[in-house]
Amino acid sequence: MNAVHGEQPQMAVPDFSAKPDRLFDREDEWATLIAFSSDPHAGTRLGAVVGRPRQGKTLLLESVAKVAGGFYFCGCERSRYSGLSQIL
Repeated sequence: MNAVHGEQPQMAVPDFSAKPDRLFDREDEWATLIAFSSDPHAGTRLGAVVGRPRQGKTLLLESVAKVAGGFYFCGCERSRYSGLSQIL
């Protein structure tokens, strides 16, 4: 809060309206993820996206995270050994 004027500083709002050209179709999915990522309520939230393999979920989520200035982490299935070797 600005002590002099009693106002909160304005933050830059990303342009969520423009879906990247590399995403074909996916208007409904894009709109849903944008609504989720631009919700004005404060606090940490977690979203999970599930679906059949090779349908573009990763590309869609990476694009939304980039536009929103967010964090994207892909949890991959691994054996116990390979998962531990990545950490160590």
